[in-house]
Amino acid sequence: MANLGLTTSSTRLGLEWNLSLLVQGNDSALHTQGQVVVNGSTTPGICGSLLENFNASSGEVSIDLSTRTKSLHLEFRVTQVEENPMRIHIQNGLLRVDTKVVTFEGILDDENNNCVPGENLTLHFAAGQTMSLEDFLIQHMGAQPCNQP
Repeated sequence: MANLGLTTSSTRLGLEWNLSLLVQGNDSALHTQGQVVVNGSTTPGICGSLLENFNASSGEVSIDLSTRTKSLHLEFRVTQVEENPMRIHIQNGLLRVDTKVVTFEGILDDENNNCVPGENLTLHFAAGQTMSLEDFLIQHMGAQPCNQP
């Protein structure tokens, strides 16, 4: 079964899907479903283009990926979007990979201008540890700051 939908209006952009794929070679099945919704406002664009001048203000993301042995779920709410400088306010964030869970909230930005976003977004791990997304990206994912604050 395959389902893919895109909806647009002057105040909302939405993408929804429910797809199953079979990968040849090892007969692995991948299933994905999700929804991405962006709320905002528009001003008339050139030739009536809706997407050209869409100003995002909030939204929601929910994504699931799964195979027979692995699964991933990501969800969060965007409560505010600031454009200059770019700052995305996030609430109710949840990332689950198989049985490992991390929750998150805060502001996704690069306030210290070191080219690694996330110093204002806090990750909460199941064992009680917390750290910023920026620290996690540097310490565990090999992100390299472009300059020191």
